Parts: sequence; structure tokens; C-alpha cells
Amino acid sequence: PDGGLNCDEEAYIRSEPKSSVVSTLPSLEAILMSLKEDSAEEADYLEKGASYLISKRLFRSSCTGEPIIEGWTKLSFPRFYEYDILRGLSFLLSWSKAMRRPLPLDAIAECIELIDGDAPDGVIKVQRHAWGEHRTRKLDRATGEWIKEDASTFPLLSAASRIGTKSRALTAEWSHAKNDLLFLLDNDLVRESIDCVQ
Repeated sequence: PDGGLNCDEEAYIRSEPKSSVVSTLPSLEAILMSLKEDSAEEADYLEKGASYLISKRLFRSSCTGEPIIEGWTKLSFPRFYEYDILRGLSFLLSWSKAMRRPLPLDAIAECIELIDGDAPDGVIKVQRHAWGEHRTRKLDRATGEWIKEDASTFPLLSAASRIGTKSRALTAEWSHAKNDLLFLLDNDLVRESIDCVQ
């Protein structure tokens, strides 16, 4: 009902279902990438998902205003299914540009300031391991039970995601996001507040 999704099926049987930013964004990205021009259903789905992200200002609880997860302000690469503010911002800017829908400045300004503050020269460095704080499930073949253990890595993954390393992929994404923002500003698609967009 709030425009988002949740990979935890239990969320849908609760009296007040709660969506997850991490679960919502991948489907929005996929639909936006393959959007059919005449699909009102897809456009409506994207609109609801974008509104959900806007209501969270990309990383804050809509109830308390506190960060949902502190780590989301630290950019990671490679991301796999993980979320960070650049990923969310990139989607919203692309959605607004593709759909010609206005975007509220107060929903994106804080994220832009955080990213720009960490990359005054425009070069983004890896700030967080996507897998670092996770545990993974593995089948213990001897007992037939699922066990949790620390997520593992391999040399290429470790090299590509070393904290403090300049990331070509994240830098390119940031550059693309800034170009999308300029397009939106030039076309009067950035509004002062969320109230102006509703």
C-alpha cells in the first residue's frame, strides 16, 4: 500500500505491511530500463515506487526522520542487491527525466550534498563493503540444516571494493546523475518541496 515491496513475504500478512527500500529499488530499476511507452500499468508502478522513495528522502524513515540504515550514506561497489544513496538518487533522477515528472528538491538535496561533500573533485571512492556486515546462509550437508556464517570474498572482489579506492563505476554513475539533474533543472522539473509535487 505504501508503493514499495518487501522480499520478506511475512511483511504482506501483517496488519500494517511495511516495504523495504532494498527490496523495492531493483524492480523499479528493471522496469524503468525496459519501460514500454504505452504501458500505463508500468508507469503507475514506477510512480508509486518513486513516491515511496521520495517519502523516505532516499534513506530516512518516514515516521522518525532518522536514517533507516546509517551505512546507506556510504557508497559501495560492487553493490549486488545492496542500497546506497547514489543508487536511489540515480533511479529518481532517471525516472523523473524519463517520465517528465517533477522531483522535489527537499527529497534529494541532502543526498546530493552528502555525495558532493565526499567527492569535491567529482571522483567517488568506495566507502563501504556491500557484503561486509552480512552473514550468509549455507546448507550443512552433513546435518541437512541451514547455518549462518560470515559472507566470504575472493581476490577480485576484494580489490574492486577496497575502501578508499577510486571507483570508475561510481564516478561514472555520479557524473550521469549530475547530468540528469542539470536536465531536470533546465526543464523546470525540480520543485522546492514535496508538497509542490503532489
